[in-house]
Formats: sequence, C-alpha cells, structure tokens
Amino acid sequence: MSPGRFFTAAAVLLVGVLVVVGIGSIDAPGTARAKRLDKIREAALSSISQDIDRFWQETGALPRGLTELPRHVFQRVTDPETGLPFDYEIVASRSYRLCATFARDTRKDSERHRSTVNFDKDRFRLNQEVVRDWGHPSGRHCFEISLPQEGGIR
Repeated sequence: MSPGRFFTAAAVLLVGVLVVVGIGSIDAPGTARAKRLDKIREAALSSISQDIDRFWQETGALPRGLTELPRHVFQRVTDPETGLPFDYEIVASRSYRLCATFARDTRKDSERHRSTVNFDKDRFRLNQEVVRDWGHPSGRHCFEISLPQEGGIR
C-alpha cells in the first residue's frame, strides 16, 4: 500500500471513529428533556431559597408559605412539568424544607446546580457565605435548609 493510500485510509477510519463516539455521547431526546426539566427545578428551588433567606433577613422569621414571598416576573414556584407548586415546610425557627420530584439522580454529576448565599454583615452580627448544593436523587426529594444560628437582625 502506498503512503498516500495509507494516510487516506487512516483519516477515513479516524473520522468514522469520531462520528461513532460523537453520536454515542448525544443524549436521547427523553434524557435531554429530563435533564432540562431538572435544571429548571433546581434553579427555581435555588431562587425560592434565596427569597426565603432574604425574607428571614428582613423580618427575622420564615414565611408561613411561598405566597408571602415577593413575586418576580421570572420566578417559578411550580414544577415545570406538572404545574403543581413546590412543597415548602417550616421545620424549626431557622430551618425549612423545599421539595420537588426529579427525573434524574445528580448527586455524582459534576455539573449539578450550586448556589451561594451571603448573609449581610451590615444587617447581621455575622458575615457568612453559604454554598448550597442542589444535587438530588431521582424521585421526590426534600432539601432541608438551615439558616445561620449566630447573629440575627440588628
């Protein structure tokens, strides 16, 4: 075999392998939809959590329900697939649960949603940054969120 034919054959083989690997790494439409819906759920719960934190910082208490939170045009308080509201429950004076039903397990996913909350040192006797990890199993899952134990409204 001449060197030209060898390199042509090698190039064709390489392109074929790359195409097969590329097609194999693309998610099926149902999987892609499940991922997208779970990401919307994670972002919504993160946004709701931040509003609950702000409410607590301003009032010193947790809201009795999600309807007490300010509404933002972009904020979602319902599941993107079912339209049912996310569950919110007060656990103690400084802790609450947010619950949703997820399609996929993201606990080992390196790209799972994380959010950072800063408790303002000018309004509180502490300056604390909290990183929340929104990794979850598939099915119904509740995130129990605790607010800082020190400090409080000045």
